[in-house]
Amino acid sequence: MRDIFITRNPSGEGFRAVWTWAWRGSTLGTASSPDLMTWSHQTEVPIMKDVPAVRNVWAPETYWDSGAKQWLLIWSSAVDGMTDGNRIWAARTADFTTFSKPAIFYDPGFVVIDATMFHRHLDGKDVVVFVVKDQSIDPLRYQIRWTSGPGVEGSWGPLSGPITESWSEGPSVIQVGAKWIVYYDHYRAPRARYEGVQTADWIHWTSVNGKMHFPDHAKHGSFFRVTDAEAERL
Repeated sequence: MRDIFITRNPSGEGFRAVWTWAWRGSTLGTASSPDLMTWSHQTEVPIMKDVPAVRNVWAPETYWDSGAKQWLLIWSSAVDGMTDGNRIWAARTADFTTFSKPAIFYDPGFVVIDATMFHRHLDGKDVVVFVVKDQSIDPLRYQIRWTSGPGVEGSWGPLSGPITESWSEGPSVIQVGAKWIVYYDHYRAPRARYEGVQTADWIHWTSVNGKMHFPDHAKHGSFFRVTDAEAERL
C-alpha cells in the first residue's frame, strides 16, 4: 500500500480511501470508513484488467462529480504498444462496485504520473487546478507542473513550466490563507525529503521548506478537512 488518497463522502458522512496496490499489475486498492478509526475490508479493484499489456496502476485519486452524481477516479498507467509510458487514465463509479470502462484522461504528448486536482478561486474565477509530474526523460525533467480547467473533466489548458526541481513527484495541494502550497516528495539523495513550494498567483513560487517538518520517508499523500471532534478522536 502506497500513494494513499483519502476524501470525505459527498454526504459529509464517512470517508473513502484509494491507493496503489502493487508496483506492477492492473489493480488498485480501496476501503471505506465511517470515522477514520475503523475501516472496511481492503478491496482489490482490477480496474485495468480488460486493457491488454497494462504494466501498472499508480497513485489513484477520487473526485466527486456533483453534476453526474458519480466519482471520477484517476490514476497513472503505462500500456505497452499504446503509449511510450504512463498517461493519466480515468473511470467513473457511483458505488465503488461497478466502474465504467477505463480510458486515457490526460495525454500531453509525454510521460506523466501522479495527477491531483484542487478547486481554486482566484481573481474572481473558480477553476480546477490539475497538477502532475512531468516524467520526461529526454530532456530529463521529473518536475511538478500544472494546468487548469473549468471542472474535474477539463478541458485542460497548456501546462505551466516546472514549479519544482527535478526528482520531484507525488504533489498534494492545500490553501493556507491567501496562498496555495504544493507539497511533494523530493526523492533523490542526498536531499531525499518531503518539500513544498507556495504561491499567491500560480506564477511566482517560493520554497516553504524552512517552515515545515514531516516524518522521515514521508511520501505521496493527500489533504482533507476534518472537524475538531474528528481530530480529537484521532
